[in-house]
Amino acid sequence: MLRNPLDLETRLSAVDGNNGGRKGTVNDETNLGAVGGSVKLGDLLNTMGGKGGEFCYIYV
Repeated sequence: MLRNPLDLETRLSAVDGNNGGRKGTVNDETNLGAVGGSVKLGDLLNTMGGKGGEFCYIYV
């Protein structure tokens, strides 16, 4: 499904892709290792303040 790149409300909670396995959710955990430990994917979707404000970057 194509998403509108300007639709910030939808994009901040979108988990997409298809690798043949089960669908991912915002509650799935990923391990960032020594820099962040185990974090829910939903906490990483906001690049300007995810993970309680610890996760912040922009693409240029």
